Amino acid sequence: DYLYLLLDDSETEPSISLDQQAVTLQKGESATLTATVDPAETTVKWSSSNEKVATVDQNGKITALSSGTAVITAELPDGTKATCTVTVYLLGDLNNDGSVTITDVMEACKVLARKSQDIVPSADEILRGDLTGDGFFTITDVMAICKILASKE
Repeated sequence: DYLYLLLDDSETEPSISLDQQAVTLQKGESATLTATVDPAETTVKWSSSNEKVATVDQNGKITALSSGTAVITAELPDGTKATCTVTVYLLGDLNNDGSVTITDVMEACKVLARKSQDIVPSADEILRGDLTGDGFFTITDVMAICKILASKE
């Protein structure tokens, strides 16, 4: 006769994943990350690698504060982590230096000059320079950048 002993080894290692691995936000915008954890009742601690660029609250809500990049980390008590890279941009800041200056107006004019030669603006140029929100880069957007600059004086 034999005696069989079954051991329950169904306990899994804790795991965590985020619904997004990269987020792009305009300064002042917010987004919320959702963490999927196993076991489900596990507490998640959120943190930002650069709180000058973006902060995150304990519910995963990211707030974009200034141009740059930050890595948002969701961490379980055992040290298991998941991350999301957050890129924050300032509308009108074509050279990505953190402010709208005359240099950005000149960059916008260069984009229009290239466009007149059938060179399509890059996705980043449209992201930063489409102030009208129509998905295109036009003279109206250049004038809007000028208006931002003029309002600083």
